[in-house]
Amino acid sequence: MNKNTHYVKTLVTIVKNCIVMFGIYVVQFILFPTLTPIYYPRSTESAFIFVITIIIGSILGICFISGKIKFWLIPDFLYGLLILIYSGKGLYGFGLYGITLDGSQPKYDYLYALISVAILIVFLFIIQIIIVVLKNILHK
Repeated sequence: MNKNTHYVKTLVTIVKNCIVMFGIYVVQFILFPTLTPIYYPRSTESAFIFVITIIIGSILGICFISGKIKFWLIPDFLYGLLILIYSGKGLYGFGLYGITLDGSQPKYDYLYALISVAILIVFLFIIQIIIVVLKNILHK
């Protein structure tokens, strides 16, 4: 395989992974909040939906597109960027600070959203590493 073919295959894999992460984003931030607005912006159910969609999407992407973790770095950052662009001003608690108590409502702050997304990207990457390790163990 020549060098150009390798670069093209790498680029195609990264684009496919970006499509997976974009799909996860659409499901989490557009589809589910539209279909089940009772659970949003924050609830135990929405947190469950959030985590499950990340896990299922990552499993499908790693099993059917690429099991190499290096091909997930750019898509993970794209996912974080999408959340920063539109997170519904607090869906899943991104960017919210404060508590809901005695009429007080949490407030949205972009800096908190940035911190939340940074933590999410680390969490997402750890989940993907665990999935890759489990996949490799199961294949051996």
